[in-house]
Formats: sequence, C-alpha cells, structure tokens
Amino acid sequence: MGERRLCPKYTWKSQSHWNVSAVQKKLARDGVEECHKQGKKRPGDTGEADLAKFWKRSREDRAIRVEVGVQTMALSEYKPMLAVNQGNKWIEDLYWSWNSDPVRKIVPLLRVGSQILHDLLSLPYLIPHAADTCKGGIKLLGPPNRGITCPTTSLIIEDMTVAEGFNAVDFITRLPEEDVGLGDFMTSMYFTLSSKPWSPGRRVYGLLDVPATARGIGACGITAHPFDTDPSCVTEGGWTTVWTPPGGITHPHMDFYGPIQHMVHFHGQKLWLLWPPTTKNLEWYSRHHKQVAAESLTSQAIQDLEGLHVQYFNGSSEHAFTVAPNYIHAVMSVSDAAHCATRVWRLADFTEAQRFIEWALQWCANSSNSGVTRQETLMVLDTISQDMSWWMSLTQGKKGAAFRDVKTRLDGLVAEEKSIRRRIRGAISQETRGK
Repeated sequence: MGERRLCPKYTWKSQSHWNVSAVQKKLARDGVEECHKQGKKRPGDTGEADLAKFWKRSREDRAIRVEVGVQTMALSEYKPMLAVNQGNKWIEDLYWSWNSDPVRKIVPLLRVGSQILHDLLSLPYLIPHAADTCKGGIKLLGPPNRGITCPTTSLIIEDMTVAEGFNAVDFITRLPEEDVGLGDFMTSMYFTLSSKPWSPGRRVYGLLDVPATARGIGACGITAHPFDTDPSCVTEGGWTTVWTPPGGITHPHMDFYGPIQHMVHFHGQKLWLLWPPTTKNLEWYSRHHKQVAAESLTSQAIQDLEGLHVQYFNGSSEHAFTVAPNYIHAVMSVSDAAHCATRVWRLADFTEAQRFIEWALQWCANSSNSGVTRQETLMVLDTISQDMSWWMSLTQGKKGAAFRDVKTRLDGLVAEEKSIRRRIRGAISQETRGK
C-alpha cells in the first residue's frame, strides 16, 4: 500500500540498450566464482578474519562493477552462487525462478532483482522469517475472514472498470503515473505475462491502490478480523488492492504513520524484506523518504540496516496477515501477485505511533534539506493529519484514563503539525510574491 493520492505526471525518457564488454563479463564471473567458493562452506567453516576479508572484497567488487558498468548485465548469464548460510538455501530456488520467464525477458528488473537475491544469499547469517519471531514485522492470521466469493485478479479488473481513477507505477522507471487507463494496464500485463522481450520505452505497470467495489473485491466480504470487533481499535472500513507484475520490485519504503496494515495475500509469489523502525534504521531511511528509489536501494538496505527479516508467500493460497506500524519494507514479485489491504488504529500501538508521527513531523520540518519540494511536504503533512484524525476518532465517546491520555498527546501533535504547515505555506507565499 502507498499513500492514497494521485501523483504528478512525468516526462518519459527512453533508456539505452545494455552493452557488456568482455572485461565486464570477466569481472562479474570472478565475483560469482568467489561467492561459489564461500557458499560451498558449511556454517562455521569460515573464520572471522576470513569472513571480514570476504566482505571487504565483496564490497570492492561491487564498487568496481558499478564503476565499469557491469550493472547493465543480467547475472543469469552465469551460474548463481550458493547460499553462504545453508539455512538460506531456499532463496536459491527464488533466484532460479527470477531468472526464468517471464522475468528473464525484462532485462532491467532481471538485473536488479538478481543482485538483491545475490546479496541475500551472500549473508553469512540465517535470515529469520518474519512470522516466526515477535519482532519480524509480519504476523500471520491464517485464512481471511470473508464470504463465499474468493478474491481473484478478475475481480480486480471489475474494480478497475468502475473506479473513477487509480494509481499505477512503472517498475522500470520506479515512477508513479496518474490516470493510467484499463487498456494501458492490461496491455502492459499481457506483454509481461506472455514473456514478450522487453524493449526500452515499454512500461511495466503495477497497480497501487484500486478501491474495492461491490462488483469486484468488495463482493468477497473480507473483514479486518479480529480488529473489527475490538473496542480498542478503529478500522478504515474500505479495502484497496495492489496488483504487481512479475519482476516488480518495490524498494524500501514506509507506509503511513502509525496504523497496522491488515492485508490478505491471494495471488502469486511475493518476497517481503522487512526492517524494524529502530533509531539507526530511521536515520538511514530519512535520507530516502519520498525520493525516487535508486535501483541499488534494496541492496544498500540489506548491507546497512539492522534486523532484516523476510516473508515469502508462494502460490495462490489466501493468507491474512498484518504489517506492524512503520516497518521499513521492500517487496519483490516473483510472479504477478496481488493482495488487498486496509488500515487499523489500535490503542495499544499509540505510544509507538506517536514516535513515528514525531519522526515524520521532524522530517517535514527539515524536508527542504532533502530536496523535496514544499508542495510535496504539504502532501506528507496531509497524510500525517489523516492518520491523527483516525487516532482522534478512536478516543471519541470513550471513557478511561488511557483514551484521555491519547487525546491529550494528540492535541500536542496536531498543534505541531499546524505550526509546520503554516511555516511552509508562509515560505511558499513569500516565494510567490518574490517572483
């Protein structure tokens, strides 16, 4: 899920073809062979000194490959490395799937995704599954609570036919587009699923947030169980659907500011990478928030952030799950994949939510240093304000010290948000008068 807003149009720039020299190929082959040697060792066979040398060499190799342009080459030309830690061997199967049709034909996404999986396989430690720990960011709830109608991609198309508008993203440029037509999206999905070779200039669309309607996903009667009957929670009510193409990569990002996200995965294969919102991770993420993601951002996060967990959804079986508030996450679609989502504001989460709202307000106050425009910052403040309104609605008509405490703290946050908004609008007015 992303923010529910239309995004500005952009100017399309066609991309150049991928040219690979013999020198570039040799550099990449040497790097893969070294990883193979490391991967053949059992956990514990590599000493700390050797492991430090391996990581130093690995970083140097990546820097060299980027400098000479080897990043334009698909890693699938060579045998993939083996997992350094045998507990991560299941990722080898994902690597093979990623390097098969249809993703294999989408060269830019093939290249970026192969590098991400390569980086995961290079990790010397066992990557924990999010649902197996209390701090993984994802909690599995079992089959969704719904009616007799199963959610399908056909129902998403029904929603698209009645939607007044929906947002899409081109996974090649990593830029959102507004007012993408149903025909444009379905043509893009057809070319992708039928393994047509990708050519520069062709979009690879995914849907961000299609509202559920009675003709489509809304007919399934999915509920946010068990939160919908909990008096300490307030739920958004409506659902939106995300449908991504094979090869789609959503780089590290953070959704909203404080609520739980209740989701139902119902189609395709998708790998989630999650990092907790620790002080260190938030400091790193502050530099990338609301920026167009670089191709290497997920690989950077794997190296730089702490507390990595993963969760893999395989096939078309339905899984209800929650994503904890403000977990930084990246998502890779091995096939075309779909899930629907709604938001939940829970009293027990407010203390943590307050920390994220304060972080977001501080980011807005300093956003001019990150290259984000003032208008874009106002849009972020709109999202923060919306979240605070939902928190405020949770306290309405409720008695008890806990609810009164939340309202008091919210009043202070609302006042701070308004103050920042006034300063930004004042700066915009001053610029306008100066022109």
